[in-house]
Amino acid sequence: MKKILTAIILGIAMAGVTFAQAKGTVKGSETDIALVEFTPNANASDVPADIKRQLQTMIAAALANSKAYDVYDIRHTRNATQSNLDAINNESSTTAAARVGKQLNVKYVVTGIVTGYDIDNGSISAKVRMIEVSTGKVTYKGEFSHQAQLKLVGNARLGEMKSKVVKHLVDKIAAGLLP
Repeated sequence: MKKILTAIILGIAMAGVTFAQAKGTVKGSETDIALVEFTPNANASDVPADIKRQLQTMIAAALANSKAYDVYDIRHTRNATQSNLDAINNESSTTAAARVGKQLNVKYVVTGIVTGYDIDNGSISAKVRMIEVSTGKVTYKGEFSHQAQLKLVGNARLGEMKSKVVKHLVDKIAAGLLP
């Protein structure tokens, strides 16, 4: 009797795991949205690589947690976009972003440009676009910025920048992207 009960419980658990992982992992299924790593413009040329990646990661997590979108795994997005980031994030064209979206089999691609970064004053700004892959049209675009309440000083500036500035910028961007 114990073996039968154990087998039933194990079967239910395995089925639950399978169903939980099914969306977005089934080969050929279309995921809602992919987020591309942000690129800096001339005003933000000193933005560290980990800040750009943190923007991508935190926005993806915020959208996934909202349950509004099935978000494409950012590790795979990075692999597909690293060689062509400037063209994908290009404000004057959506062609490269739509091409990557088709390659990733997603409905939307979110691109971004860090337009300002000042660690001394604790400020960051970014432009974001959501591109519909099937049409290549921009369905959403916005400009966001956040400034720390106090000046960031000392060796902990980068950590403070991430927790006190970037996090708030991400919250604003995610709110703008939600339906």
